[in-house]
Amino acid sequence: MSAEATKHFPAFEDSSKPVREGEELDLAHLEPYLRSHFPDLGGTLAIKQFPSGHSNLTYSISLNEKEMVLRRPPFGSKVKSAHDMGREYHVLEKLHAAYPTPQPLLYCTDESVLGAPFYVMERVRGVILRRNLPTSLSVARLRRAVTELARLEAMGELREGANGEGAKSLVMRLGRAVDELEILLREVQAPA
Repeated sequence: MSAEATKHFPAFEDSSKPVREGEELDLAHLEPYLRSHFPDLGGTLAIKQFPSGHSNLTYSISLNEKEMVLRRPPFGSKVKSAHDMGREYHVLEKLHAAYPTPQPLLYCTDESVLGAPFYVMERVRGVILRRNLPTSLSVARLRRAVTELARLEAMGELREGANGEGAKSLVMRLGRAVDELEILLREVQAPA
């Protein structure tokens, strides 16, 4: 859904909060790194955190008026394949070429910056579909979402772009997402 949709479903837009204790980012290393890659952006670096989501940590970062999102693995994570920032970044690159997704801006493998690989993408405001859907969300819109997810699952390009087990994992997660949306679609259609 677009930012326009948030006007109709404001309670379903994720908003950032202060960073949780123990999940702070090392600003002494992060800020110069970001400024070296975005030299035209002045102003103060502001960081907040998105409290929802699964697995990886997601932060709202702003330099001047530019809003971006930073994703990194959880602190202390030892399961690299479960938190493969490179795979996530490269899949997002492929998706962005064909769909209105956030544009990936920067991928960092230098662990001296934040202690783990991370990436930065543009911030796109919109509705996050979770278990409790807005009652006014149209069935047609949900059906389009299910169709698009199924199409993504079938895209051989995504499978080739990810590596080995990562590709299988991505397809399995997209398949589960399609299943969940189909369940939600049936719940929305069911008579009260």
